[in-house]
Amino acid sequence: MPEPCSAEEERLLRIAVEVSRRDQGMEAVRAPECPVFTPTVEEFRDPMAYMRKIAPVGWKHGIVKIVPPVGWRPACGVTKRMASRPLATRKQLVHELQEGREFDDGKDYTLPEYKAMADRFAATRFPELSATTASAPAKPEPAYWARPHATRDLGPPSSCMQLAPRVEDAYWRIVEARELEVVVEYGNDQDVRVNGSGFSFPDPGDACAGDPDRVPVDFRDPQFYKRSGWNLNVMPFAKGSLLAYMKEKVAGINVPWLYVGMLFASFAWHTEDNYLYSVNYMHYGTAKTWYGIPASGASAFDATVREHLFEQFKQEPDHIHKLTTVFSPAKVQAAGIPVVHTVQEPGEFVITFPRSYHSGFSHGFNIAEACNFALADWVPMGRLAIRHYETVARDNCFSQEEILLRAAAAPDKLDAQACSLLAADLRIIAEQARLDLESFLALPGVSKAQVVLLSEDHQRYNCAVSRRLCHVSAVVCESEACRLEAEKARIEARRVFAKERAALIAVGVDPTGIVESDPQHQVVLPRFADELCDCKLSNLRMVVWFTEEMILGLCAKLEARRDELLRDVARVKTEPVGASQGPCASSAAVGVRRSPLLAAVPGPSVPSSSSSSACVQAELRHSARDRSSAAMVSAARSASTSPMGGDAVQERGAKHDATRGAATARFSTPPRGNTMSASDSPMTAVSSAPAAADCDALGDAA
Repeated sequence: MPEPCSAEEERLLRIAVEVSRRDQGMEAVRAPECPVFTPTVEEFRDPMAYMRKIAPVGWKHGIVKIVPPVGWRPACGVTKRMASRPLATRKQLVHELQEGREFDDGKDYTLPEYKAMADRFAATRFPELSATTASAPAKPEPAYWARPHATRDLGPPSSCMQLAPRVEDAYWRIVEARELEVVVEYGNDQDVRVNGSGFSFPDPGDACAGDPDRVPVDFRDPQFYKRSGWNLNVMPFAKGSLLAYMKEKVAGINVPWLYVGMLFASFAWHTEDNYLYSVNYMHYGTAKTWYGIPASGASAFDATVREHLFEQFKQEPDHIHKLTTVFSPAKVQAAGIPVVHTVQEPGEFVITFPRSYHSGFSHGFNIAEACNFALADWVPMGRLAIRHYETVARDNCFSQEEILLRAAAAPDKLDAQACSLLAADLRIIAEQARLDLESFLALPGVSKAQVVLLSEDHQRYNCAVSRRLCHVSAVVCESEACRLEAEKARIEARRVFAKERAALIAVGVDPTGIVESDPQHQVVLPRFADELCDCKLSNLRMVVWFTEEMILGLCAKLEARRDELLRDVARVKTEPVGASQGPCASSAAVGVRRSPLLAAVPGPSVPSSSSSSACVQAELRHSARDRSSAAMVSAARSASTSPMGGDAVQERGAKHDATRGAATARFSTPPRGNTMSASDSPMTAVSSAPAAADCDALGDAA
């Protein structure tokens, strides 16, 4: 940490900042508050069902906050494990955050050392804001952090909420005026397998974990916190989350990350990997300010960022994914982009929705934890992410095809909406499989004998050209020269793996289950076969894990399951299916605080029966060899029959089909507790995801 300025220097700098603020008209522009939900105990029982219930509102605003029912009090045990282990940090120059520069490594601390440093920084440099940390002990004791008899007091008093506007003003004066140099250190992206989780880890092989039908809500029972889907070690795999079908453990996706922050420690504007849902839970400490932009504003935000950071994007087309871009909500609003904010306190969840940009900063020392999950309405956005990543050659950290194919193999576990969305996406995958085979066989001198069918459990690789995971098929070269290159890569991979394994053992982490990479060949997707190497085409082999026929067979099973569910619902419903309000029911049944943004939200529209087919055809037109982003966006817009803002890919899964009303009945429980009544609700029922409307236009409606 740099040496603090003298008192006189601080005084002069503060005067200069205030003068600059007045001269430049930089008075804070408050973003509207995001929706805040207060589930009942019964609603809290099933996390994924509740997420589906609030999804219509969440898609409109990008982020929402969930305040658990009274009695929720998980013990935060992370301090025990982190007390003596190194906490790696990243150094952030707060006054230069708008420049989009990558962060350097900071110092390593133990958790008590980091907290002492963070409290000292706040108290000495910003004493007028240090009240946000004054109530926290200098050296936390595990018993204090666990608070075994508490019901809501999980951190410093909520008086920090009163200071939140002052902290926000100070933060943006530093970021925007840049006359006050402020350097902080942020302990972000800490793997819970190394540093421990704030939640309990479920027992290995516990079939009850994440199943709300087998885990009764009992806030007094430690087993509830170990098994509940609200435990972030469980949520990715909870019943109803598509990430349950991921085979691999991926840090930051289905393995949570810890975040240890201090005053002004920031997380830059970003979307989640593959545009997934995310959940962030604050275990302890002072508040954190969040900003959110819904998917409807994502394309406009991309354009705005590229305009402000033209040179950076010229050098790095995927610069937005470097997680270094910070813009004030005032600039976002000035560009006509919808943005909301919230202040998260200990014991509260913040949910981000697919393709929603979000950013924020801490008000003082705090500990939070985050992971991803996926509802069925994520699938179209996941497809859009794949296409986008391919244009910037960004690595995919997991395969969407794997998730969908594994889920489709067990259709009895899916509802009608999921069956419909998955089947539509699998038809895209099946058509791509056919096109890939045709393109490979069209190469000069290539024959069917060069196509090999492999077992499903064979290892997959990233395409060397697009960086996309090859899960359905791939092309490899079996020439002697390429074999030698592959052997060199394999030796290097084993060396790196042995080093990583030893590092994990050194900090007490069991490396069992961590898979060693085996780069036997450089591979590409079949459509890039002529770019693989300079060897003869006769040396190429196309390896296939799933044929078009296999995928279409899974589609048929999904559609049969969907039709079966619809028939069952039709038999028990007393009103016509067309009268339903979609799978999320009336949002009046959801506990939500009043927000001016929630007024006059439109109800859902039901697409025609031909919508799915039209959307599939629109998506298939993106499979052409032209991989430029501009070409794909242009093709999508010209092919789309729905004004989806951004890309026509969103149109397919974002639309409701007529079957989605079938699930309404299970969300028809009356409001209770502190939830709003139907007559008090400022909302009407809305559809989930960007449904049958322009994704960019949704923000205008909100």
